[in-house]
Amino acid sequence: MEVFHLQANTFALLCFEEDTKAIEECVKDIKNDIEEHPFKVNGNTLYLTATLGVVLKDKGNIIQKAELALKEARIYGKNRLSTYRDDLHIIQTIQANSIWSKRLRDAFKKNKMHAYFQPIQNIKTKQIEKYEALVRLEYEGKIYSPFEFLGAALYSGQIFEIFQFMFDAVCQKIAQTGYKFSINLSEYDLKTPTLSDYIHKTINKYNVAPNKIIFEILEDTSISHQKDIQELINSLHHDGFSIAIDDFGTRCSNFAQLHNLAIDFIKIDGEFIKNIHQDTNAQIITKTILNFAHAANIAVIAEFVCSQEVYDYITDLGIEFAQGYHIAAPSAKII
Repeated sequence: MEVFHLQANTFALLCFEEDTKAIEECVKDIKNDIEEHPFKVNGNTLYLTATLGVVLKDKGNIIQKAELALKEARIYGKNRLSTYRDDLHIIQTIQANSIWSKRLRDAFKKNKMHAYFQPIQNIKTKQIEKYEALVRLEYEGKIYSPFEFLGAALYSGQIFEIFQFMFDAVCQKIAQTGYKFSINLSEYDLKTPTLSDYIHKTINKYNVAPNKIIFEILEDTSISHQKDIQELINSLHHDGFSIAIDDFGTRCSNFAQLHNLAIDFIKIDGEFIKNIHQDTNAQIITKTILNFAHAANIAVIAEFVCSQEVYDYITDLGIEFAQGYHIAAPSAKII
């Protein structure tokens, strides 16, 4: 067996053993030995873990295949082991990202990116008071939702380009209609140094008042300890923009996120709304969120309102706003 240092904390072991089972046992032993070995540093005892990608009985691009297996293992956390196969999830993801990254670039060049708008109804007045802007991609005559291409946008560094496209479209619609519009703002966008300048230059370009725009904060990792992002969000709120926490109750959108943020709206995730009239757990969660929001003087928007039964239930709860196909589907036109 030979050992190679590839980069940083990544090493390669080249084994000449032909018995596959023997190699598998050897790899497991190495992983366990690393995990159980104590390291003494300045009087402290430390333990390390290792994540391994393994290639067995394969030829050609062995290092690359081992790296793919390693990435696959890391998807599920540290201290894991994954063996290379042609159908690894990470390979399928990379292939999909490559396809959609190109489609995204082409869509921007050929004006095939579209802004759709879904109305948000004030339940008490029954009036449409605002719209959420939702990005769509057109490819070969078919319209695709972000579910298909947002991963590729992150992979290819086109997330902020999507935000710029959508924010420009929102400002145009506000100038034309006078309605309020909400737009998604990801952590990636919030970490882009030019975000604030772009926002203010664009609203000045279209002569749009900040109070016509709601930023819906999307989170993949917690921002509760990211002071720079908190300060930016609060700065936008201070400038007159409204702030909403999207998909509340899932991912990292939870009560801890509201502690240091100026919040105007909470959007309860659709998973808790779509069957709320017959799902006891969803009812408990929604009522808890609603009680907290009202105590904090924060308005609540229910997403995925898909039927009269759901609409009636959230109305009885006292939720202020409804959004979903029962009200109207997203459309390129304002109703």
